[in-house]
Amino acid sequence: MKRILLCAASLVLITVSCNKIINEAFPGLNASVPDLQVTIPAIPVVPSGEISLGSFTTSFNLDSTIRVNTGNIFTLSDISSITVNDVVVNVSNGDASNNLSNFTSTRVTLASNTDTIPANLINLSFPDTTALTVTNAPASSPELIGYLKGTQLTYHVYGQMRRPTSKALNMVISITFHFK
Repeated sequence: MKRILLCAASLVLITVSCNKIINEAFPGLNASVPDLQVTIPAIPVVPSGEISLGSFTTSFNLDSTIRVNTGNIFTLSDISSITVNDVVVNVSNGDASNNLSNFTSTRVTLASNTDTIPANLINLSFPDTTALTVTNAPASSPELIGYLKGTQLTYHVYGQMRRPTSKALNMVISITFHFK
């Protein structure tokens, strides 16, 4: 009986030690999810508050993303944290009168089939100067692992206008996550 208890205790210690070694050995990685592409119609009048700029749902496989980016060395079970590393917002068809400076800010929320309460993924302010691309590395990010364990991700994009636009704008938001 003592041998069985000793073997069981040893097995538990080995398992805990192996998991600790894997967690310490995992260097973390940055990986992108598919770009958020939103066509914003011309907005001839500046609304008083934040407006919806679009939403969409996409399929996602976190385990596959981790395996591909680590040469099948690490899996979902090795990940303990996911946060936003950086964000790039681009208007591909902008011009001097219709660009990111027409917006005060943008906000993107994320929900999934594993966590349906939307999280503020990004909050980004835009300069009041002509800009087609803005890059930002947020100082803080919500913990997103519960959302990204889902297989269906739903994004909602919102914006606060500074000036009206006279044409539809093709906005692309690229997000890179940090996995640890």
